[in-house]
Amino acid sequence: MKVVILPGLDGTGGMVVPFVDAVGLDCAVLSYPDQLHSYDQIIDWIQPQLPESPFVIVAESFSGPVAVRIAHTNYTNLRGVVLVATFARSPRYLPALMFPLLSMLPINSRFFGFLSQPLVMGRWTSRQFRKQFCDLLGSVPKATLIARLKQVSLVDVADLVAEVDVPMIYLQAKDDRLVPARAARDFRRIKVISGPHFLLQANPMASAEAVIEFIDEHGTP
Repeated sequence: MKVVILPGLDGTGGMVVPFVDAVGLDCAVLSYPDQLHSYDQIIDWIQPQLPESPFVIVAESFSGPVAVRIAHTNYTNLRGVVLVATFARSPRYLPALMFPLLSMLPINSRFFGFLSQPLVMGRWTSRQFRKQFCDLLGSVPKATLIARLKQVSLVDVADLVAEVDVPMIYLQAKDDRLVPARAARDFRRIKVISGPHFLLQANPMASAEAVIEFIDEHGTP
């Protein structure tokens, strides 16, 4: 069974190695081109790359709505979806005034990456994670990050969730400081795992165990 991993807001998938190692399955980590900003663009880009054999999607944060929309189409060979610390509708109110302000701030700088650690990792942060996170953040254009945040502020696929036929499970980070706990209410099956928003990075073993259990239950061809 192949596991297709859809990345968070940065679109790189550059920090899922601990999870990939822990899950021990055939994984394809997709990296979105920087010029892809909207959910429509990203879905159009992903579809030709999906496997022609049975697969499961693991979608982090920003990519949750992407996975829901793909699952809603009853995509051939898709056996299930694992949603990680994500949302079906905008998880927080983001005023329009915020986006011009963000364009004036160095949100893809190492300094901003360091300041954001209490939100993204909390007590699970480490020197290695900080370095990797700051390097990754600096590799993505600021305009790309802001444009994707705008997508988050507008998204609402909650009505589609109830119409998805393939099995889904939501892995909720117990100490997520970015996506509020209420975001899980849009999903039928929820598993709470100890960790921050970057759940696959902070608690790869527990996350991998949940994914393997889900695949064993639903992922047979």
